[in-house]
Amino acid sequence: MLSRLLARGRHQAAEAGRRAALGLLGVMLMLPGVALMTHAAWVALADAHGPALASLVTGAFWTGVGIVLIALAAGRRRRPPPPPPASAVSLETLAVVEAFLRGFQTARRR
Repeated sequence: MLSRLLARGRHQAAEAGRRAALGLLGVMLMLPGVALMTHAAWVALADAHGPALASLVTGAFWTGVGIVLIALAAGRRRRPPPPPPASAVSLETLAVVEAFLRGFQTARRR
């Protein structure tokens, strides 16, 4: 029972670490592109409608993206932990082998 609990804890820790590492890598790769696209959108909006509206639109867009990401982070999808590793020899098998050997020794003594 303790081994199952430890295996589950290890699985959860490994899964959390994997998700965190992939998320951080994704953010690092997206930052330059997001910054450049935001600047290009702001310049285009500022030329067409003025800097105040451009700032309002880009700010509202990134606020919306932030709200969606927070909502996604709040949802939890759980994967079942892998089954604990099976021991090579079960206690029942050991009992049968022990009984066989005792019977074999008893037969040899006679």
